Amino acid sequence: MRISAKCGLLLACVLAAVLAATAQAQSSGSIDFQMTQVGQNRTATATFTNTGVTSVSVVGIGFESGSAVSPPFAVTDVPTLPWTLAGGERIVFTVRFAPTAPGTFTDAVVITVRAGFPFVQTIQRTIALTGQGVGAAMDWPGGDQPDGTEAQDLTGVGNRLDAIEGELDELREAIENLGWLFGQMAEDLTAKLDELATQLDTVMVTVEEERDAAEETTSDASTREVSLTAKVVSIEGDEVEVLLPGETEWIEPEPGMELAEGTKISTGRDTSITVRFDEPLIEDQAVMRFGSMSNAKIDKFLFRPESEGRSGAVTTRVRMKYGSMRARITETTAGPLGMPSLKVATPALGAGVTGTTFSMSYDAASGGSVAEIFEGSMEVHRYAEVPLDLWELTPPDCLVVVETVTISGDGLGNGQRATVTADGVLLIEDLTDMDPAEWLFPEDEPEL
Repeated sequence: MRISAKCGLLLACVLAAVLAATAQAQSSGSIDFQMTQVGQNRTATATFTNTGVTSVSVVGIGFESGSAVSPPFAVTDVPTLPWTLAGGERIVFTVRFAPTAPGTFTDAVVITVRAGFPFVQTIQRTIALTGQGVGAAMDWPGGDQPDGTEAQDLTGVGNRLDAIEGELDELREAIENLGWLFGQMAEDLTAKLDELATQLDTVMVTVEEERDAAEETTSDASTREVSLTAKVVSIEGDEVEVLLPGETEWIEPEPGMELAEGTKISTGRDTSITVRFDEPLIEDQAVMRFGSMSNAKIDKFLFRPESEGRSGAVTTRVRMKYGSMRARITETTAGPLGMPSLKVATPALGAGVTGTTFSMSYDAASGGSVAEIFEGSMEVHRYAEVPLDLWELTPPDCLVVVETVTISGDGLGNGQRATVTADGVLLIEDLTDMDPAEWLFPEDEPEL
């Protein structure tokens, strides 16, 4: 296996950055289901966001008992754990309230994460739950409340609770003291790592300066790469957010918003967002729709002007951590070094595209990935398995390709599907009943 000097240097820089960073985490504070009829249920979407700059590992989402069910509450739609969250990313799951009797109920979802190096810390965040079950008034047989239900003296119980609260206060103080000790050790280690990171930065700056000098001797300034921005075309549903490069807060996008390189896209249940990539100078165009429960990132979108011996070209790289997308691409020119101008990568599968209509999906729970083509042709690559946090930090062009096949479709209902199974097997099958209507984009989107 060969790894280029550029990719190797990038990996060294990434590892140093991971060691020097500090993890933080944030969850939605509380959920109030209010009044719910007995025998019915209500659901709410909960989120957990890594607000730090380094990855954390989510190892548990459930209740204090360790179970995902604590009647009348339950947690569903939880990804397979442990789950790695890079800085700024989040997990979305569902909480259900289904009372079987009248009354007020409270509980809390406990989210457990592990972070830190070399001293791994376990951190817990909670989401408070409240709900009220309501139903018809209960009638006692004979009209009177049965004997033996008189109020009992709870004075002894109250005294015991006070004693327990005192013991908990002492335990909290001991934990705080221990945290201070670890904090001092972490400060010393951080200072040393900062010194090493500074030295690495100096080396990186020197390498960048030498590279820039080499480019200036072989290329005019007018032929250098120019970063482009994609635009939001349409949004369906309410749970769509984007994280712009350099920002830490997710925001709701609007049609016409520009999305630069490094933008992350997240969709919730029953939502989608359509994004347009185009460069009028050479008539390169692409429209991508990201489906519900998807997480993707625009890794690269740039234009390389025409230069001696090479026509102008657009290079687009999209990384999809999980979920699904569908795209329509016009006939495009080849990118630098003859590579496809557009490439979409999931943790298991990638596709190099030069003019086609296709779809891709990745199931994070099973690890399986699927690519379908309706019209045109494209190369499909099966990647070597790597840890998810390392996959997120590796450029798509530096991922190790284990196997490559070409699939095609005629645009009339005959196409092909490439599937990477959970155990890493690449399968190809012919499709003869593809419905052209399912591959059309909304009429309000631009014609390509």
